[in-house]
Amino acid sequence: MASRWYTRPSARSVITCRRCSGRSQKPAHHSTFSWFCSLGGGRLLPKDFESLPGNPVVVHYAPQRELLKRAVLAINCAGLNTTLDSILEAVPLVAIPIAEDQPASPRESIRARVGRVLALRALTSQNLREAIRDVLENPSYRASAAHYQAALRGVNGPKLASAIVERTLKA
Repeated sequence: MASRWYTRPSARSVITCRRCSGRSQKPAHHSTFSWFCSLGGGRLLPKDFESLPGNPVVVHYAPQRELLKRAVLAINCAGLNTTLDSILEAVPLVAIPIAEDQPASPRESIRARVGRVLALRALTSQNLREAIRDVLENPSYRASAAHYQAALRGVNGPKLASAIVERTLKA
């Protein structure tokens, strides 16, 4: 049973620790969390979500990369940009693929152990809560995200892309 929030592909949610801005390497330290939700600048407005439990901070748009610098967990729709941005900040994730073009990111996220994936058609508050708890309490997710963060930072994307294009044109 999906809420309306989960049907907006550009919405993103980030959980941060109020005590340390989410950057503590000791997961047991995290005891008080804040939930931030950016609606992605679409048609939905923060006032549409005033009744959400837990007093989340819901904004029309937030700078994703800046928010991820403080996050302990990202919840997203499995889009490639948010997934890569999360990994670049060593933030594990819970992905809920929505659109037809989003199955590759979650498959790779599972394989790389940087997060958990939940199917939208089977999404419940219970399995979302369990996935969040698992990712937050299991340090292997953050460690895997940090491993891939180091690997991605060593890649010069534009240079690699131009080399691939040149090789393809020569073939």
